[in-house]
Amino acid sequence: MTRRLSLAVPKNLLLPVVLMSCTLVSAEEPRDPIPRGGGRLKNHWATCVISMKSGHIAGIWDNISGRRLVQESYETYRLTTPDGKTITISEKDDRVHSAISTAPPPNRPRWGNQTAYFARNPKIPGSEIRKSYYFALVGEEQRIVCRSVSITAPTEQATLFTSVSHTILAPRFRKDSLYHYVVPQGVAGDQRPLIRSPQITKPLIRRDHSNDRQGRAASDIFQPKWKIGLSQYLYRVGRHWVYPVGLRNPTHWTDNGWQIASGGFFLADKSENKRTNRLEMRYHIFGEDRLAVHEEYLGLPELAKIRNDTQQKLRLEKVRTPGTPARFLRPGDRVPTASLINIGSGDKGQFRYGVYATSDESRLEQISPTDSKKVVLSLTGKQLKERFAQQRKKNPALMGGMYIYRRHESPILIDHLDWLASRTPNGLVNLRPIKEVFEFETRGIVAESDYLGTGVYYWDAALDAGQVDWERRTVSQTQSAIDRWKMLFDALHQRDKLLWTNSRTGSAYYDITYYEASGAQKITGKSWRDAADMDLMNKIYQVPGTIHVPLYWWNNGPEENTQIYQNHCLALALSPRDGAWSREVDGKLPESADDGVLFEVIDEFRNARFVRIGLEPAWWNDLKTKIEAYTLQLGPTWFLNVISHRKKSSNVTASIDTARAKLDPQQPIFCWQHQARKALKAGSQYPAKQVDRYFTSTQLAVVKPTEKRLVLSLPDVPPEILRMCTITQVPAWIVSADGVATQLRLPQTLGSTVSGKVDQAQRQVTLETSGNRRLTLAAWWDAGWGKVRVRVDGTEVPHRVDQASGQHLLVFDVPTGSHRVQLAP
Repeated sequence: MTRRLSLAVPKNLLLPVVLMSCTLVSAEEPRDPIPRGGGRLKNHWATCVISMKSGHIAGIWDNISGRRLVQESYETYRLTTPDGKTITISEKDDRVHSAISTAPPPNRPRWGNQTAYFARNPKIPGSEIRKSYYFALVGEEQRIVCRSVSITAPTEQATLFTSVSHTILAPRFRKDSLYHYVVPQGVAGDQRPLIRSPQITKPLIRRDHSNDRQGRAASDIFQPKWKIGLSQYLYRVGRHWVYPVGLRNPTHWTDNGWQIASGGFFLADKSENKRTNRLEMRYHIFGEDRLAVHEEYLGLPELAKIRNDTQQKLRLEKVRTPGTPARFLRPGDRVPTASLINIGSGDKGQFRYGVYATSDESRLEQISPTDSKKVVLSLTGKQLKERFAQQRKKNPALMGGMYIYRRHESPILIDHLDWLASRTPNGLVNLRPIKEVFEFETRGIVAESDYLGTGVYYWDAALDAGQVDWERRTVSQTQSAIDRWKMLFDALHQRDKLLWTNSRTGSAYYDITYYEASGAQKITGKSWRDAADMDLMNKIYQVPGTIHVPLYWWNNGPEENTQIYQNHCLALALSPRDGAWSREVDGKLPESADDGVLFEVIDEFRNARFVRIGLEPAWWNDLKTKIEAYTLQLGPTWFLNVISHRKKSSNVTASIDTARAKLDPQQPIFCWQHQARKALKAGSQYPAKQVDRYFTSTQLAVVKPTEKRLVLSLPDVPPEILRMCTITQVPAWIVSADGVATQLRLPQTLGSTVSGKVDQAQRQVTLETSGNRRLTLAAWWDAGWGKVRVRVDGTEVPHRVDQASGQHLLVFDVPTGSHRVQLAP
């Protein structure tokens, strides 16, 4: 072919053609061949080969690169009866007896087909198995291979069907790749989310919570050399999206792939025509970098719908981070708090179920965990009402709330035995997740809150599902938990109250949530990359606008982590808990350092979102860098937050993509560098001048990009202490709101905004302000343009010059509301 072309091409064009051809051939590795035979699910982006014998996956290829990602993937079925006996059956024993396939839509030439395989398994008498294969969209690209398995079979007794997906990765793809999973709230044991493939030589358990048999039903792997990744996750049970947690089975990473716990349901006969007996597993191909899949996952329509619904209903304007000191509050600000009513956090006994404080005569009783006849604490409604009234009197800004464990059996259940799913020997009850229970609880909680005058309800629970009801032959799925939270969330919001939970990573329908087992928590074997990834995932999966509070924060003792805890709160706009925990020293608790200003800093940019704008170095891709950096966005401001893990202070260079950040090269680019102070342990105090100033220096520079990138030089960055950079093209910043100084230099903060631009030809700056706070602005001015006048809505106002930042700034006041500001000679 090359010879024939060279004869027909003029000699002066021959050399470039041959050189180009050689470059392409040498640069590309051979494509992984797709064997003949088997069924096909194929489109422009991916190919999935299906075994015609059993219907399991016999391989998945990325068509764009030509790489094979999956060698094979098959299920192990587990059938369990009420007596606990379980039989295990391989999907490879299925026998396909027929199949159908539909063609791609004619108006979408790059889209793929759909196929279905019908099988029986001789080890499950009377079984009818349907395996459906189809593609799901990421934007306009069908890069997700979907596989749903439904099964029916006649059974003499209740039979629980669960499954584990065994995926063997293609060896070349797995080699030198990076395994990853999202560490959910409260995971016990090995918390490492990032492990290189050569280090996995034996099965490594991946929990969703603290139970070994509760596996995380999702994992992803990224091949940095190819810049190709694959994520596998449980997506639906029946018709509804499910939080990815396995039912009664563990998840493991293995030396050739992984074993992912899937969902479950009770086997039913085909004649029952149930729509819950279907498990959908997805194989999601992604590229660029390993974070892309999480953004794409959260954008899938079923999940995006509930997240968007949550976000649109939030009522957190002027609601501050729990624990914010009074000296940083502005008019109208409110501070949520939740008071633990129990003696102990549930382990000392719980209050009776369904008994709410709705009148002075109401009586709430906490029952001993060892003696159901012993009351360890008795409170009347009047006592509780007075307690919250005293809180409000002491601090009118507080939104008090109940924090109570209320699961002990009670007379309420005598009239509702059908609500009761199970009872423990010490009297704790588990209720069926049914509409009647949700309605009863919602009515009681709201009525109690109205009577007590509280503004918050705290529920120490999450999107828990998976309750197996042998009597009714049902398994509770995520949708029932969503229904429960949504009902309570909506009812509280109707009364301007907030719902505070302890949710799993990736939940919905909450205002505030704790996040247990945060990255900052000290765990043996956890690297700074592991810690960084845990808190970054918490940020990425946060419903925008909600308040996330990571746990745990210790300022002394063996668990002491105050520096990394504050670093991650600042780097990712996560709200700190209301004060650090301390250990006694010589029988006394040492006085904690005053970190109150940290709450003010966080609230100034709490709604910032993590964004990928081409950061270099990006520690999640660059496995050699010692620079931990993040990029966030809040309105017209980009954040580049840096933590150096070098041993000594050093100069750090970081850059972003100007096109992805949508920076206008014709307008000045302003960069503030905020150097955080060193966090102090218990027993130490900040100097008086530094108590209410979180940053030891705040410097401004006007920076110019190269052709494609904005390169920032950060001088003298100390090890393990955050440097925050804010980048914007708005030439003004809010330095005070309602008379309280701000810590960060931002054009949008605390519900107020300033926008504008520099007109260098006319030597003037024009601004517009909005919001319901009185503002003090600092606006940039080129000192070479001469004297200046500041006009607000055409009226000249006084100003002062501030050069402490290294630039010539004009500082002046602007009243509440919308105004036009002009700076001109």
